[in-house]
Amino acid sequence: MFGVTLPHQRASPPKVPACCDHDLVPADHHLAPADHHLARPITIWPAQRASHRVGTRRIRFMPTSLYPADFYANRRAHTAHAASRIFAALPEGLNRNRVADIGCGTGTFLAASGAAYQFGIEGDWVKPGMLDNPTIVFESRDLEQRFAGPAVDLVLSLEVAEHLSPARAESFVADLAAMAPAVLFSAAIPGQGGVGHLNEQWPSYWAMHFAAHGLKPYDVLRDKIWTDEAVPAWYRQNAILFLDHATASALDLTASDPALLDRVHPAFWARANRELKYANALPESEVLRRQAQQQQ
Repeated sequence: MFGVTLPHQRASPPKVPACCDHDLVPADHHLAPADHHLARPITIWPAQRASHRVGTRRIRFMPTSLYPADFYANRRAHTAHAASRIFAALPEGLNRNRVADIGCGTGTFLAASGAAYQFGIEGDWVKPGMLDNPTIVFESRDLEQRFAGPAVDLVLSLEVAEHLSPARAESFVADLAAMAPAVLFSAAIPGQGGVGHLNEQWPSYWAMHFAAHGLKPYDVLRDKIWTDEAVPAWYRQNAILFLDHATASALDLTASDPALLDRVHPAFWARANRELKYANALPESEVLRRQAQQQQ
């Protein structure tokens, strides 16, 4: 969690708060109307750590969803709306006749894609009757393990990679890049926070891994959705399109400088500042007490 600050630490810039757990229902509507894919929980993969600290409580990881099934039914309309905004912001002419979503939740983004062929991978919390489109070709997998998906035009992986171990980062990108010439990728930045986050990294880190497979970053989406509150703030902050040379040339796009990809959205920064002001107002004894609790 973002936590409290000791007086000698206060000169350091605040981190993006971890309390904005996008895997939970966010308390701040400026961040998002709901969680990742808005109808998707964090699936706890069996290969992850045995437990995870949330505040001062330790949650035991189980290979299941953190939310009851009826949670998601109320999110689908919001999800479809956000997905439609994101797809509309993609470059005109980008082929998406065949689309895959790795970490697809109930498939709301796939259903909104309008693709003739839709393929999704998610954990075993998703049952066939939960899918938004019954024609989705669905596989239940542990994403900590390598996979070989079908050849498609566009792969989505949105706020998923941070839930995988750092050791899986390189091979996960390799698995995505092997499926398509275009990958729409979004992953939590350092300090963004959330349940089960194991590898929060800046977009430039992921760009380095994609470059090893011939895909460069094209930051063509974020400026279009940056102020669109119908789209969750983590997508507005983190979503980058990665393309191979042939696809980018056909779309007449110029690659972005990886060093300029790293951004913090004002919604996250504002929350960090609110938490920092609150922490700085606490007596030092309370700061020490809370830090001791967090270390237990």
